[in-house]
Amino acid sequence: MKYKKGIFIIVGVLLYICISSVFYPPIYGINDEAGYLGMAQVLQRGTIFPDVAGFNVVGSAQTNTHFVSKWPIGNPLLILPFLHLHWRAVFLMPLLLHLLGFFVFLLICKEVKIDPIFSLIYLFFPAFLLYSRTILSDFSSVFVFITAFYLYLKGGRWLYLAGFLFGFSILIRYANLLLFLPFLIAGIWGVIGEKNKENTLRFYGLLRLVTGLLPLVIFHLFYNKIAFGFPFGVPAGDINYFRIDSFFRNFGYYILSLSLFYPGMFFGIFLYRGKCRCELISTSLLFIVFYSFYSYIFPSPKGGFIGLLVVGMRFLLPVIPLFLISYSSLLDSIGRTRNNKVIFAVIFLFILLFDVGMIYKHQTFLNRQKDIKDLIYEKTTPNSIIVTNNQGEEFFQPVWGDRKYIRLSDWIIKRRNIEVADREVYLLVVRRSDKDTRMHNIFRIRQVFNDTLIAEIKGDPSLKIYRLDAKQ
Repeated sequence: MKYKKGIFIIVGVLLYICISSVFYPPIYGINDEAGYLGMAQVLQRGTIFPDVAGFNVVGSAQTNTHFVSKWPIGNPLLILPFLHLHWRAVFLMPLLLHLLGFFVFLLICKEVKIDPIFSLIYLFFPAFLLYSRTILSDFSSVFVFITAFYLYLKGGRWLYLAGFLFGFSILIRYANLLLFLPFLIAGIWGVIGEKNKENTLRFYGLLRLVTGLLPLVIFHLFYNKIAFGFPFGVPAGDINYFRIDSFFRNFGYYILSLSLFYPGMFFGIFLYRGKCRCELISTSLLFIVFYSFYSYIFPSPKGGFIGLLVVGMRFLLPVIPLFLISYSSLLDSIGRTRNNKVIFAVIFLFILLFDVGMIYKHQTFLNRQKDIKDLIYEKTTPNSIIVTNNQGEEFFQPVWGDRKYIRLSDWIIKRRNIEVADREVYLLVVRRSDKDTRMHNIFRIRQVFNDTLIAEIKGDPSLKIYRLDAKQ
């Protein structure tokens, strides 16, 4: 029986590798990914400042002295080794992290005495398959956190490394601090509270966890001092997206999204009786409550409701392994009969078919992204001035060629200070159905110049490239 289950797991891994190879991403999909790839190239040039590196990076904020990424430096550091191979090799990073995370999930199943066959629900979870095709920090956080959680389960000297990984997760995303807090509180409670034989943390355990964390905290403060001029200084732009009126809509949505593909998975976490139950439940709920205040989920006509359920789980990705652990434990306890095994197999087959259809649709979108990027570099010239709206910023990377863009708003403000003589000037307009394109600035610039449409891609997203000539 164990041999057959091992074969099933190996076949699942090979199937994932085949799907990922056939549908290997030709390019990234959104602005955030452009920012991470751009920052990796900045680091490749030996600096953390895009203006020192000599090019714009999406998501940069201006400080008193330089431009700097508003996101932490951890994810670009993970991308950097793959960038040295080739820019398209960066998509190996999330694929590799997903396989490593799956292996860690297998170890967790062994540690908490769950049938390892249920590790396949981790490997083929729809949101994981979708985001393992991206270079977003949310997905990078999954592997780092699940590994930290496994080491926490092991206890002992492994807690040094667990603390180190908790610290590194904060270098990937600031909000990942929330992932560490319940474990820290559990450690403190283990020292001052009632003694509990099942509690893996005592005083020395807590000391090990914090000792492992400290080097990363010091590094983070040092980085913030260099980047923002103050150890605790971080860009505060995203705070504007936190709204009280978003809570009930988002919280209900998250419950639904976590209960639909794997029926009842959200509620299964409350039935978990395994190791570190309090940490598992409190971390999951804390993360969900926090992001329920974040106004991120927007209706998208392209993906439909089901697509929205998958895409909208982006910020919850780091804690989804905790739900999968409790769900696997629940399935293991009720899946002993033959009839239940057949039901699980049918559900898993449905999920697998859904995954393939979802990835095919995402690949179609990425191919369109690539077509837009290729046309931009074909129709514009090096050393030209390319003025673009916000949606067009993501289509410029130094690894693709010598093209530099100027934000439309910056051009309107600074046009008199920009040297135009003997340089081609282009206007790039990218429009998406799920993004608001402010056309008034585009109309303003077209009133100043004679514009000639030289290239166009219709559809969603759409592209228009104009060559601008000064009016006589």
